[in-house]
Amino acid sequence: MGIANCAHQRASTLSGGQQQRAAIARTIVQKASVVLADEPIASLDPESSRLVMDLLREMNQAQGCTVLVSLHQVNVAIKYCARTIALRHGDIVYDGPSSELTPNLLQSLYGVEAESLLAGSKDHNLASLHNQHATLPDYESFESNEFKFATH
Repeated sequence: MGIANCAHQRASTLSGGQQQRAAIARTIVQKASVVLADEPIASLDPESSRLVMDLLREMNQAQGCTVLVSLHQVNVAIKYCARTIALRHGDIVYDGPSSELTPNLLQSLYGVEAESLLAGSKDHNLASLHNQHATLPDYESFESNEFKFATH
């Protein structure tokens, strides 16, 4: 987890990223079969966000744990999640492979709000999402345990 040097600190003294990694470590030790991660990278710096998402993906792939992640970052969902369930005003507007979340589909699902779904990412316009999509790894190999994304 990269936080062994913090083993004797109170959790309240850890940074947000360290607290997230401690929570993931706890789920690993408890051998959780399902992890519900609500905004696991909210307010984290890019490196801590990457570490947390990598750890969740590893739990899914190596430990066979089902992971359900709620995110606002579509680009992160496309990179890490095989399946996306997209919501708009509480209704499911998409349920399918993350690889099919193209700029055109996002525009049709969210209209002008589609651009804001990518806000905060390094390349936050819909055209760059399409370019990122072409180079992302294939996570279709997930079998019974899935790594999912849901957006609000």
